Amino acid sequence: MNKLGFRAHDLGSFDTVINFISEMDNKSCPHIIQFAPTKLFKNITHISETKESWITSTSKSFQEANIEVSVLGCYINPLNTEKEYRTKVINDFKTSLEIAKYFNNSVVATETGTNKNSLQLNLGEEKRLNNFWNFLEKVIPIAQKNNATIAIEPVADHTICSFKKIDQMLTYFKCDNLKLIYDPVNFLPYKDNELVPEFQKQQFIEFFEKYNSLISIIHLKDFNIVEKQKNGYLSLFSGRFNIEDFIFTLKKYNNQSPLLLENVNIPDIKNIIYKLQSLLN
Repeated sequence: MNKLGFRAHDLGSFDTVINFISEMDNKSCPHIIQFAPTKLFKNITHISETKESWITSTSKSFQEANIEVSVLGCYINPLNTEKEYRTKVINDFKTSLEIAKYFNNSVVATETGTNKNSLQLNLGEEKRLNNFWNFLEKVIPIAQKNNATIAIEPVADHTICSFKKIDQMLTYFKCDNLKLIYDPVNFLPYKDNELVPEFQKQQFIEFFEKYNSLISIIHLKDFNIVEKQKNGYLSLFSGRFNIEDFIFTLKKYNNQSPLLLENVNIPDIKNIIYKLQSLLN
């Protein structure tokens, strides 16, 4: 059975760990989380600048509250060519790989950058890929040293945005420490004529057929269509995502990855998890 959890900062941003844990319990949230420190805590700007005492204290608080960190989120733009910014975010990612073990977890996740980011120059495809390969070349040795996993999330319109680009990455880096996060809504294209249920189903099948053993985490949310474009920021069961066929395909391939809700409507989280469990059973 897949573990069910959620993205912790969907609950908000907090001053202390205790405040976060208290709010989790007040809202009856599952104790399995995606933990992005810079998004969950107001006083953390760069994880590479945090003290070891804070990391160990936070880890202890999570353990005492029976909170399981399924993935450590360090979502950066690895393409950025501004030297100071790039150095900081790469250091953040390296630090995340080093501290993952404190949270009894080995998975550190990021997306792969987009030209739409205001900090990103308008690079061509080849330059973007080269910059991303350069990023992976810097962080894979850190993952190997710390027995950690780099989980790359492919997203439509990002650097790694298609089956072809995923295959390029996995061919270029034959590494046991490099895995995938599968966010089926993020991976779907943006044009409305490609978002029909049958197209979604075919994409689910192809992704699991090609990468089932490489999936570390699965994100679940929903989408609607606004002005003929995908708007993928909705809570699960509130839009056009073909969740029934997705779960059918997940079960067909016997994928046991944790399922983490994103953009979740917190007041409805118990009902969403109940409906999801019903599909899984």
